[in-house]
Parts: sequence; C-alpha cells; structure tokens
Amino acid sequence: MGDNIHDNTRRLNGVTTGQKTIVISTDVYAAGDALGGLLEFDVGRAGGGGRVMDFYLEDEHEQNAAITLYFFDKKPTVIADNEPVLAGLSLADKKAIIKIQSLSTYVDLDGVSKAFIHDIDQDFEATSGKLYAYAAIGEIKTFNAVTDITASIIALLN
Repeated sequence: MGDNIHDNTRRLNGVTTGQKTIVISTDVYAAGDALGGLLEFDVGRAGGGGRVMDFYLEDEHEQNAAITLYFFDKKPTVIADNEPVLAGLSLADKKAIIKIQSLSTYVDLDGVSKAFIHDIDQDFEATSGKLYAYAAIGEIKTFNAVTDITASIIALLN
C-alpha cells in the first residue's frame, strides 16, 4: 500500500470492514483530482470475491466535499494524491471500473460529518484479495488538515 493510506481491516462471519485514513494535502484540489491516491481495501483471500454493500466517508473538519468514487476489482494505474483521476486512467482501467458512485450529502454526527452510500450491491472478484477505489473530488477545494477524511467499506465475502 502507498504511504497515503492507513489500513484498519476487520472480518467477521463472511463480512469484511476495511477502514482507511486518507492522507491528503492542504494544497488546492481541482475538480476530478484524487483524494489520497489509490485506495486499497483488503477484502479477503486472493482469488475470492463478494459483494460491496456500503461505503462511508467521515470528514473530521466538516468540509463536506462532493466526491465521485470509482471502484475496481483489479489494480488500476496508480494515480497520486491531488492528480486528475480520469486523465490518469488508461482505457483498460476505464473499462475495468465496476461501479461509479457519487457521494455529496453529509450528516453532522457529534462534530464529524459523515456521508453514507447504502445498498451499493456490487459484485466483485478479488483476484489479489483487494478491492480498489479512487475518490475524486467534485469541486475546487482546500482541506484544513492532512488526515481529515476516513473511508470505510463493508463487503460480504463469497
């Protein structure tokens, strides 16, 4: 995994929950730039698979940026933090996207903004034991701190 992601993964009875603190920059992000680069979620043994059920995003400084998520079940081209996602993906990467999901509505829970995507309901093959994603910012934005955002994914394993 890259230096910009901190991993915390838990498994229980065929359900896996992966959590990443996305280390970002305090520089200006343009619309379409990657937040934290490539996100790698450990979702089980190599050659396995399952179904993505939910995705959560926590913003500790309540900046509530609109984000588009691009999910892959094979490792795409690595794009650095604060670099354009779609311009950096190859044609093969773009064809390999298994799900695109927008996230823009946040709820304030005790001083932390949280955004939820429930019932994603997307099958995946995890030939490497990982599920990959890019979070692309939807607007010009500057963040207050480098550990503002935490991403979590819940998947059912085959």
